[in-house]
Amino acid sequence: MQPPAAEDAAQSAQDRDWLTGMIEDKLSGDGRQIRVDGFRGAFSSKATFDQLTVSDASGPWLTIRGGTMSWSRAALLTGKVEISELTATEIDIDRRPETPASAMAPAPEAKPFRLLPDLPVSVNIGKLSVGKLALGAPVLGEAVTLTLDGNLSLSGTDAKAKLAMTRLDGTKGSFSFTGGYSEGKRQLSVDLLVDEGQGGLVSKLAKLPGSPALTLAVAGSGPLDAFSSDVVLSTDSQPRVTGKVTLSAAAPAADGTKGQGFAVNLAGDLTPLLPDEYRDFFGTQSKLSATGVSMPDGSFSLSDLTVASQALNVQGRLATLPSGMPDSFSLNVALGSEDTAAAPVLLPVSGPETRVQSATLRLFYDRSRGQGWTLSGVLNGLSRADLALGQVKLAGNGLVSLAEQTDAASGRINFNVTGLAPADPALAEAVGPTLDGSTVFDWTSTHPLNLTNLVLNGRDLALTGAVSIGNLAEGIDIMPDLVLDARDLRHYAALTGRPLAGAIEGTVKGKLTALSGAFDLDASLSGQDLKTGIAESDALLSGRSQIEVSAARDETGLTIRQFSANAHTLSVTAAGVLATGASDLTAEVALRDLGSLGGRYRGSADLKASILDVDGERRYTLDGTATNLAFGQETADRLLAGNTVVTARAATRDGVTRLTALNLQNPQLSAKAEGTSATAVRLSARLANIGLITPKYSGPVTVEGTLGQQGSNYALDLKAGGPGGLQAVVAGTVAGNLATTDLTIRGKADTALANNFIDPQSVEGTVSFDLKMQGKPGLNALSGRIEAPNASLNVPAASLALQNIRLVATLGGGKVTLDTRAAIKGGGSLTLSGPVTLTAPFQSNLKLVLSQTRLRDPELYDTRISGTLGIAGPLAGGAAITGRLSLGTTEIRVPSSLGGTAEIPDISHRGAPVKVTRTLSRAGLLHMGGEGSRGAAVSYRLDVTIDAPNQVYVRGRGLDAELGGSLRLTGTTANIVPVGHFTLVRGRLDVLAKRFTLTDGQVAMQGTLTPWLLFVATANQEDTTITIQLEGEATQPKLTLTSSPELPEDEILARLLFNKGLTNLSALQAAQLASAVATLAGKGGDGIIAKLRKNFGMDDLDVGTDDNGNTSLRAGRYLSKKVYSDVAVDSLGQTELNLNLDINSHVTARGTVGSGGDSSVGLFFQKDY
Repeated sequence: MQPPAAEDAAQSAQDRDWLTGMIEDKLSGDGRQIRVDGFRGAFSSKATFDQLTVSDASGPWLTIRGGTMSWSRAALLTGKVEISELTATEIDIDRRPETPASAMAPAPEAKPFRLLPDLPVSVNIGKLSVGKLALGAPVLGEAVTLTLDGNLSLSGTDAKAKLAMTRLDGTKGSFSFTGGYSEGKRQLSVDLLVDEGQGGLVSKLAKLPGSPALTLAVAGSGPLDAFSSDVVLSTDSQPRVTGKVTLSAAAPAADGTKGQGFAVNLAGDLTPLLPDEYRDFFGTQSKLSATGVSMPDGSFSLSDLTVASQALNVQGRLATLPSGMPDSFSLNVALGSEDTAAAPVLLPVSGPETRVQSATLRLFYDRSRGQGWTLSGVLNGLSRADLALGQVKLAGNGLVSLAEQTDAASGRINFNVTGLAPADPALAEAVGPTLDGSTVFDWTSTHPLNLTNLVLNGRDLALTGAVSIGNLAEGIDIMPDLVLDARDLRHYAALTGRPLAGAIEGTVKGKLTALSGAFDLDASLSGQDLKTGIAESDALLSGRSQIEVSAARDETGLTIRQFSANAHTLSVTAAGVLATGASDLTAEVALRDLGSLGGRYRGSADLKASILDVDGERRYTLDGTATNLAFGQETADRLLAGNTVVTARAATRDGVTRLTALNLQNPQLSAKAEGTSATAVRLSARLANIGLITPKYSGPVTVEGTLGQQGSNYALDLKAGGPGGLQAVVAGTVAGNLATTDLTIRGKADTALANNFIDPQSVEGTVSFDLKMQGKPGLNALSGRIEAPNASLNVPAASLALQNIRLVATLGGGKVTLDTRAAIKGGGSLTLSGPVTLTAPFQSNLKLVLSQTRLRDPELYDTRISGTLGIAGPLAGGAAITGRLSLGTTEIRVPSSLGGTAEIPDISHRGAPVKVTRTLSRAGLLHMGGEGSRGAAVSYRLDVTIDAPNQVYVRGRGLDAELGGSLRLTGTTANIVPVGHFTLVRGRLDVLAKRFTLTDGQVAMQGTLTPWLLFVATANQEDTTITIQLEGEATQPKLTLTSSPELPEDEILARLLFNKGLTNLSALQAAQLASAVATLAGKGGDGIIAKLRKNFGMDDLDVGTDDNGNTSLRAGRYLSKKVYSDVAVDSLGQTELNLNLDINSHVTARGTVGSGGDSSVGLFFQKDY
């Protein structure tokens, strides 16, 4: 035999196993999880638990500790819970519970409307006690701690309740209620008291100014024929509202039955309870009074209704017959002042401040004076921060007819709004300044309310038709027969944020039940030339588009009799039933020609889908075919060429969805997925040729593995392989809500796979990666290493080629730390190191070290750079580039032609083949001929100093100069501001066989980093000083000639070449001058002498004159590779023969024989430095 303690422990364990599990399971539901700990005494008359927790998706929101419940065990078996005691030491309500998403999504079945919910159990609580009730700030706006005691008794037709709450958190506050009612004795008692100190809960919730101390007392008792209750509301110990509520026996009717009379009289000064701005509305005295009688036969009389304040006056009366039909009614409402000079009155309503100039409403009917009723109303000058109304008019009239069998009412109501001015310009454009409408209605006691000739007119908008409303007791049936005509959707463009255009017509007819959600409707919507600002949508919706729907929803589910949508080449149809356990729905989508979407779209597609419930399982199917799909993305279009077939099968049972099969097949790509169990799917995919993505490689790429469910997570185990050494493994888990991951990603690949995406740049080499993704999916969750031990990179636009690249990228903590070293093709090396964050704006702190790095443009410059640059700040824009660089031997080349070459004109390439487009992109000419949709260039701040003490050479076009100095680049990369320049060390300028020594020279940098040249040389010719200046960008400098005193340019050139004025030139010299001018202008071609040289077959031909005007002719020719001879003859008949023999590249033997008998011979050594 076990001791009592052991038996109790065993019993408790058994209780937990059965009853606790049952309670948790039955009380838990969608979005609600119940946990009960320490449950004891399930089979005794007193059960206790240590803790009960109620949780939703965000965690626990309700916790009950130290619970005790005395109950009847036998009643539990009959579905009842009878509780004599229910207590808890502490209840914590931290916040309000969340509503699960499934509770917000409608079920296919409509639910019948019930005024009161069905209660699963009956409850009788003899004692209710909570030692500490803690409400979190999210519940009532501030944290509150209370104690609670009470009881509740329901016995037959008698009821009694008592409840008391007292605050424990230091703020004065108590609430007590004692009440009871006896149906047999017709006895009622009420005693309610709310007593709070300064800053109490009620005054804060009511937003009373200053949160004053507050007391509310309602007390009364007695039979219903003579019941009286006093009402007093006080703040700061001063009565604010006082009055009485009385019930009395009314005078007996003709048949002797007695009615129940009532009267309410409340009055007081409400201004202390309200903000100061409402004083003009209420004034110092406000009043509410009502007197009436309710008779057993159903008739009712409200003989007086009065609501009065300084700005509002309401007077009304109502008398109804036993049938519920009116015998008479009268209502008169006056608000504000009709004096337009008076200030508008501020209304005590929630939301933005609402002011009204004036308003009146009058409604009248008296059966003793006839069947007619009238309605009239006017509202003037309503203004809010978001809306203004100039005037609203309401008018109506009709008849009320009473008959023995059928009662009826009918009439017409009109309204008109002018001066409608929403503050939102987009809304104002949509609704326009006026709105009007009207309807005719009729009602009988045996038929629904019919609204006919319904008209609502707005800006280019009309709603017409009829509506019937009935079955008010069981759910409110609404039966529309409406036509919508929106003639110009441009009015709604600003409101929707889309450039809408076109017109819409629509109809709806049928029946819907408001409270249950049931409906049976037929609707159609047609559009004409609709535009949304989305090119593909606009192309598809051009012309006429149509949607037709016929559907019904009731307690059995949703039935779609017909659904169709047609627009241009798109067709969508659907039909069937969607119901729990009995769904059978099919749908088809056909897009016959994607070319109708415009742009580069092409091909066709057909899809069929179905939902079918079979034996407790919901099955989903999808079958599709497509032919030659194209979307304008070159790689994707290649992958989708030919016929593509896709099929998918899935099933849901007991809330678990399983993919049973997925297949995709076309000539280039195949993929399969097969559900191996309810929690796992095997995946496989194959790309026939990776050359479709990157032309450098060919061969298939495969991916295979599994995707499964591991508890609430998804488990991945995928492997990929392909040519170029491509290998990758992804394994780990992903949370079911995709909020977190725990993945390893390992593998290697050839970097050339990226070339299609970085074109015209190209990269080669192998990259390996060993990464983890842990935490919220994204780059910040990555850690590990990426390495490329021997890669290369070509950047054609910068004439830059990096070799032997060693890259190590270490990821972690939301950043990547780079350690990169590379050699430059042509000489030198660089290193790049430092961290960069992985998310925008990509904060960085990088260090770039250049060591004899060769940079060259074959047409412009050749240099070697050493130094260090720092790159700090956001790489998305705004980072700073700082540092100091030194230049080695640098040569800047001046083009051989000064001007005369035309720029490439703008060319628009229409329908260019893919290869031509790729070539244009690599050449940087893709956007010529029009502005592209390029984004703004990224800009960085600059502060870089470039040092070059000497050996900066500028050569070409007769210029040979050496410069040196220091240059500082400031501003931004988008607007470089250079400070300083390189200045002349020495140099000369050869122009048209004349050599001049440079007197001034400098090289500066412009915003495009193109060198800017300025060189000056001077020459003196007798009394004339000639200045030769070469200035401009190094790519196209301009040569100018000036003189002092000032002379024409051709005169300057004549003096420069021949040391004489233009009028003293011989014919031959004039021809040479013309050729020189043409050459300087970049238009000279070969010139006269050059043409003669070519015609005579000479290697050299020169005609010249001396200072005395004597002419000389020299002609030369290579007799062999190393032997050169020339002959010179002047106008006096003197002849000279020269012979040169190149012994080697540095030594030359020269001999000369003249007609005067002179001769010479010599050896010459020459070497260029």
